[in-house]
Amino acid sequence: MTRLLLLLGIVLLQTLPDVTGNPPRPIEPPHVMDEAEVDSLTPTTGARVPVLVEALEGAPVTPRERDAFLRGFRGAFQERQIQTERVVRKTGAVRPGAPLRNGLRLSEGVDEKGAWSVRVRLEWFAPQDSAADSLVRAWPGWGARVTVTANWPEETRIRPPALPRTEWLCFPAGRPVDAAYYQHAGWQVGFLALEAVQRAKGDLNDDQRLRLDDTRRVTPAATR
Repeated sequence: MTRLLLLLGIVLLQTLPDVTGNPPRPIEPPHVMDEAEVDSLTPTTGARVPVLVEALEGAPVTPRERDAFLRGFRGAFQERQIQTERVVRKTGAVRPGAPLRNGLRLSEGVDEKGAWSVRVRLEWFAPQDSAADSLVRAWPGWGARVTVTANWPEETRIRPPALPRTEWLCFPAGRPVDAAYYQHAGWQVGFLALEAVQRAKGDLNDDQRLRLDDTRRVTPAATR
């Protein structure tokens, strides 16, 4: 009996840290995942919405340039965070916007459930304002009329009509028009495809758009 009481006393002392003089163990606060940790879970959880590219017309013809263009196009979809900008409706002035988390990815197959679909058409042209200076030998640069049509997933009960959006882009002047040039162009065209789906999904307001790198959006008049 005495032995049993002694054991109970030891257990009681271990459960009362204030009595033994040992400080209680601090309670760790719940861990809040930072942005990098959240992003690391994205491929596993499948949170990113798939996008199927049904057609991409007008890509460069030569194999090396075409491969570079497609590599850039895919790279845009791999961005985890994209810079945005706002366009003032009355004046047309462009202001920096808040970064946008990219919740889209390229579809892994034509039958992937819940996938949006896009059709991209390019028409290349030589912008009027990018002609090489007669005193300086420089590449003139290229422009492209890019039309993107985004469609809702097949499973959507009520599918709004797909309305194409067209942008006129001017790519950098004064650079060699080589594979790296077309890779950069493909990256920016990929951003337009992302932008079309994000706008249709409601992730972008009418005065918001994605910021393109070293590429200008121009009016049709500037392409003549």
